[in-house]
Amino acid sequence: MATFELEQQAWNKSLEFYGIDEAAYGCGAGSMFIAVVSFDKNFTAPELKKIKDSKKLSHEQRAELAPWIKSNAKYWKIFEVDVQRINDGSPYYLRFSDAEEWSNTVDAAVICFDGNVRLQNSKHEMTCCVKGDSVSLSIAAASILAKNAKDEEMAKLDILYPQYGFIGHSGYVNIDHVAAVKKHGFTDIHRKSYFTKQLAK
Repeated sequence: MATFELEQQAWNKSLEFYGIDEAAYGCGAGSMFIAVVSFDKNFTAPELKKIKDSKKLSHEQRAELAPWIKSNAKYWKIFEVDVQRINDGSPYYLRFSDAEEWSNTVDAAVICFDGNVRLQNSKHEMTCCVKGDSVSLSIAAASILAKNAKDEEMAKLDILYPQYGFIGHSGYVNIDHVAAVKKHGFTDIHRKSYFTKQLAK
């Protein structure tokens, strides 16, 4: 269960704690979203018990929790890395680029990424946590905001391209998505090179 244990280590040093997570890194269509969340020291609310890894929540639960997080977090921000940038670059590096630029705008803090990669920055204590969205409430909240942003994007794209079934697979490469691409071809919102690599496996 996610807690404020990691956050407390930062708060004990009189530092802010920012949790960062992304959604749709390994996706075949649409944008990638990176979210940052920070809570006030010793923040408490019954709703915190609902905050967990976004993959363990339904679309409806994420849609309910996202506005609560935005209203109750001390700070939150969402970066969208659109498909054009992804097709021109690498999602591996792009998931950090906006966060790295953003980090230069905030005061000294502990900035923790979900996963096993962290940035280098002399101004901040940069760290990471494997399965951080199951450990830290800030990272879990960030995962919810990022995934909800992806859900909202897919809902819009499903209206524009109903033949691809984006609501069902959220843009990830599965049997239905592959079948739709083989029948209708790629759209401008597909990550063509990545999708093609997945088809070759």
